[in-house]
Amino acid sequence: MRKIFLIFFISLLIISCSTLKPKATGDETEIITYVDSLLYSQIERDLKFVFHRLIYTPQPESLFAIKPEFQIYSIDKLKYRKNLMFVSTLDDKSDIGLYILNMLDPASKELVQKDSAYIFIKNDLWSKGQIVLILIAKDKETLLKHLRKDRNEIYIYFRDEFFRREMNAIISEGHNKKDIEKYLLEKYNWKIFVQHDYYIAKDSAQEKFVWLRRRTPEDMERFIFVHWIDSVYDPYKFFNQVWIANKRNEITKKFYRTTRDDAWVVIADDPESIKYLYFFPVNFNGRYAIRVQGLWRFNDFTGGGPFISYVFYDSTQKRIYFLDGSIFAPRYEKKKPIIKKGPFLHAFKTASEIKG
Repeated sequence: MRKIFLIFFISLLIISCSTLKPKATGDETEIITYVDSLLYSQIERDLKFVFHRLIYTPQPESLFAIKPEFQIYSIDKLKYRKNLMFVSTLDDKSDIGLYILNMLDPASKELVQKDSAYIFIKNDLWSKGQIVLILIAKDKETLLKHLRKDRNEIYIYFRDEFFRREMNAIISEGHNKKDIEKYLLEKYNWKIFVQHDYYIAKDSAQEKFVWLRRRTPEDMERFIFVHWIDSVYDPYKFFNQVWIANKRNEITKKFYRTTRDDAWVVIADDPESIKYLYFFPVNFNGRYAIRVQGLWRFNDFTGGGPFISYVFYDSTQKRIYFLDGSIFAPRYEKKKPIIKKGPFLHAFKTASEIKG
């Protein structure tokens, strides 16, 4: 369970009581990080280990990039950015360290001194759609301890905000296919967000498989599939890497085939694809899940691309769910399209969740 401590920023940092704040600016993937240069040199490796998580597309790319700022006077220029982070310790006497310390009220400082809190978050502080996060510990050693022990928790704050912004932007367009969403909910007791240019390419109650496909622009393909297994009472025998890889290959060999039906999609059957296949235990909308990311290819080596999968158990329905998003875009940059699969997959809900 996350330990979130929301703080009251002193009047120096409150721009006004008005809700008329500008919209946050800047790159979604940049985290502007205010930190003293000496402290940064001591924690840089661990800080980057938290946020620079590689996605192979097949080029190695990261969702987030740390952009360190060593001079506090630049805050007036950068305080409207989407992602801001302040990193310090209670014994940091630099200009940045003192600025961060002044952001905390006495009760928060006491929590930090006792090592009862080290993360402080404020959304929409200076601009709408902004996340401001403070990482502060009583000393460098304690800060490093949390960076290493709680790296996933820290990362998720920014990742979830990224997902929220993406879904809000898509939903605000108002072009999702509500008829398909309603159909899937009524027929299968689950719902997923269906953007306006996706369509159902395969729908099989017998196979417990639904494939959503997007073909715009014409030379880029995006796929989402949902597969489920009913009447599961011992779910964790499914939560292993061999079963997940074999199950995906079983599904794609049957459904992800070329137009001539002479080739199909595979993963993890050659040294190169195994090299870039990663499995992570994660929290998926409150459930334990396995997140898989890697590269797929046609079995005849004529093409390929990145994919992301989530495998989790729904105890109410006694179902194992396998959600998967992938892209085929030979002539395009692939980082953002595959990253944006995450918000779509996380928008998945069962009927009981919607009613609840």
